[in-house]
Amino acid sequence: NKHANRNAPYLSKDEFYISSHGGCDLASEMELSVVYKSIEEDLGKDLAAFNVYLKVNEHTLAPIPVSVNLLSLMLDICLGYRPNKHDKNSIVLLDELVVKITRMASLSKVLFLYSGDERLKLKENSDNEIRVSGL
Repeated sequence: NKHANRNAPYLSKDEFYISSHGGCDLASEMELSVVYKSIEEDLGKDLAAFNVYLKVNEHTLAPIPVSVNLLSLMLDICLGYRPNKHDKNSIVLLDELVVKITRMASLSKVLFLYSGDERLKLKENSDNEIRVSGL
């Protein structure tokens, strides 16, 4: 989340940066969690990596192989590390993961539009209408 929201550091932990359009940022409300039971049950044969199973809202992503280098980078980012050119291989993998999560986040029924100090909440209701609040 911290790496994905690096372009919008003001977002809360349950919001996920999707994109910017002009002076506006688009984010979604989502719940990101790890499916630990699936990790325990996965008996992968690769000694250099293990599969992580993530759940975005109610959707489970396909298994994501995580190497020791990628895991180390993610932990370092959580501690405030800013990746540099020497982290290129791991950053590519991390960015691929962020793209997968962003695709799922963009399907959320609740989106936020930020422009300066203003925040609009866009919510789809059962009639496929969009309700706007925060004006």
